[in-house]
Amino acid sequence: MTVAAATTALGLVTVLSARTTLLAQTSPSGQTSLAAPGPRTSAAGRSRLFPPGSLGLLEAPDRNQWQKPDLIMDALKIAEGDVVAELGVAGGWFTARLARRVGPNGLVYAEDIQSIMLEATRRRLQREGLTNVRTVLGTPTDPKLPPGLDAVLIADAYREMDDPIR
Repeated sequence: MTVAAATTALGLVTVLSARTTLLAQTSPSGQTSLAAPGPRTSAAGRSRLFPPGSLGLLEAPDRNQWQKPDLIMDALKIAEGDVVAELGVAGGWFTARLARRVGPNGLVYAEDIQSIMLEATRRRLQREGLTNVRTVLGTPTDPKLPPGLDAVLIADAYREMDDPIR
């Protein structure tokens, strides 16, 4: 798959991996553009971090259709037994899918800088019976992830980062 083809299909997703790198922003209506880094506060002083009270917005019934998680994981060649991470997990929608993909012999590090998001993710994982995930409370300058990961996924959180390249 070419990066151009992937950008049309992937939704707002950043994937960092030794295998491949993908960065695209695609709305459910199909508009595609590259995501741009920026400060975590807007010019009006509002936080750019996703508000915990709005987690329900991330549970749209059609999210599988427009975000295409299987296509993203296929593009990364994420397989049984891999050790992967997700940065900015919010409520764990993608984390759960990663956990099922890597299976009981794999491991997912679920990172967020908001502890309330990690709590929501833990509740989801418990509800879904997934035990191959470790939650990690990172900081704005250090995700606190171990070296040697097979892939790192950032879904819908890139715009919240002050200096995502660093």
